[in-house]
Formats: sequence, structure tokens, C-alpha cells
Amino acid sequence: MQGTSLGNGIKWVLEGLAHQSFLLFAISVVFIIIAVTFVGIHPMVIVTALVTQMNAHELGTTNHVLAVLLMLGWSISSVLSPVNPLNMLVSRLSGVATGIEAGFRANGIHLTVVAIIGLLIITWIH
Repeated sequence: MQGTSLGNGIKWVLEGLAHQSFLLFAISVVFIIIAVTFVGIHPMVIVTALVTQMNAHELGTTNHVLAVLLMLGWSISSVLSPVNPLNMLVSRLSGVATGIEAGFRANGIHLTVVAIIGLLIITWIH
């Protein structure tokens, strides 16, 4: 994606968000990762695509903060994704209708707390 018009557009949007508010940038990155995994694309693909578009120095942060942010998004999306084999298995064994319902019902509150605490810590160490 690097060097393409789509890649440049993503980079421009993310840099603009980071310069306005790092918290808004962090929330957007986590949301992008979650949204793409809900479509059925593995988090490794979107995280790799995003990391090629981000330069920590240009975003006004460090590589460590960026890495922790991407790991937070990856971990949340892996647990919530309806196509995650674990969610599909749990939904089948527990009689829940879908993997989405299994992910949100079993992990929704926990992941909301983890996301809020994680984003606050990332913003604080930024």
C-alpha cells in the first residue's frame, strides 16, 4: 500500500488525527482494526497495512507507543471478531445464535474496560 493513492490517503488522515488529538487518533486506529476484522480479514493484515503507513516521529510519538496501540487493537479485534474460530465454537456450544453475539455477550464489558484503560495509558505515555 505504501506509495499508492489509498496508502497516501490513509497516511494523511491518520497524521491529521494525530496532530489534532492523539486520543482521537488512538481510538480511530483501534476502530479501524476492529471494523476490518469484522469483515473477516485477519488482524495481521490490517496491522501490517497500517504500520507501513505510519511513521511514529511524524505522528509525534514513539515506536513503542505505536506498537502498544497496534497490539491493543489487535487483541480487542481478535476477541470480538465474529469469524474468530473461538467465537464460532463458543456460539455453537452455548446455543448463542452468532459469533458476534458470543463475542459481545461474553467479552463486551471486559473489552470495553480494557479498551478505555489501554487507550488512557497509551495517551498518558504518549
